[in-house]
Amino acid sequence: MIVREVRRRERDRYIELIAAQASDEDRSLHLLDSSVREIRGAFGWVPFALLRLFAILHRSPVHLLVAEEGGKLVGTTVAIFRPPGTYVAAVGVDPGYRRRGIATQLLARAELLSRERRIPFLVLDVYSSNSTARRLYAREGWTEGPHVRWWRLAGPVSSASPDPPGPSWAVPRIAPFPELAGIRSHLADSLPFDFPPSCLHPSEVVAAGPRWIREDLAVGPGGTPVAATRIIQNRGNPIRFLFPAAREAPPPGVLARLVREAHGFGRSGNPGESLVLVLSSQSFWEKELESLGAVLVTESETWWKRVARPGNRGDQGPPAGSTSGEAHPR
Repeated sequence: MIVREVRRRERDRYIELIAAQASDEDRSLHLLDSSVREIRGAFGWVPFALLRLFAILHRSPVHLLVAEEGGKLVGTTVAIFRPPGTYVAAVGVDPGYRRRGIATQLLARAELLSRERRIPFLVLDVYSSNSTARRLYAREGWTEGPHVRWWRLAGPVSSASPDPPGPSWAVPRIAPFPELAGIRSHLADSLPFDFPPSCLHPSEVVAAGPRWIREDLAVGPGGTPVAATRIIQNRGNPIRFLFPAAREAPPPGVLARLVREAHGFGRSGNPGESLVLVLSSQSFWEKELESLGAVLVTESETWWKRVARPGNRGDQGPPAGSTSGEAHPR
């Protein structure tokens, strides 16, 4: 069995493996549909050629990895480099090839690539219901971090919802550089490190076309940034994903105002359109969600692992004979 980069002609089998690993949570949140569209985009001539060129230069922002056995693709994973961490996604193995150590070797390759890039952490997340994958990660030395909860808001927040108290409240839209860089820094600073704040997929790094992104900043009196949100919607996906963040507990009403802004973004009138709020369980806003009519859909757990430094025993890779269980993308 070998672990290598996927080839362009293997796109359909790659997508087949991703789809076979999708969980009920992925389907209910339309994450599988979004992933398939973005993977197809990443396999286009230009994006894929860029990926190959970057890989040759050892500067690729993402590696699409596969496990091959007997000439057949039997496993997948994706390593996305976003210093200070490497986000590992789509870890999974064909049902007929599980418990052979394939997932362990895929994770080991992602760790090796991260170490070569001098990135000290790997991050992944898995749904709480996926007990088999959680056992695999625990056995391989991954440590559980904060839980991430996915809340669905079926309708817009009432305009009667109170605005934050005090004068001069504003929620400006932040779009062009350099303002965009500033808000991304705000989002990153205000979330725990081991919470993937944007659930990036490969083609967002290489070909952002299939995805709409908007970012808003809540500004308090005196122009001080208080909170920020990132809104993501894939074309053809009826769900918009909202990632709120705050450095400290904001006044009541800030979340409602940000949600009202998000509801007007990218609406197409498709049936089933809704907003999904993705928040760490440590968020300041959890107690406000029920008052906004939000319903808890699912919960995932974020896991992190520090990459062994060169010269440590951890550089030798996984122990011989390691076996892996079933692992879904989340």
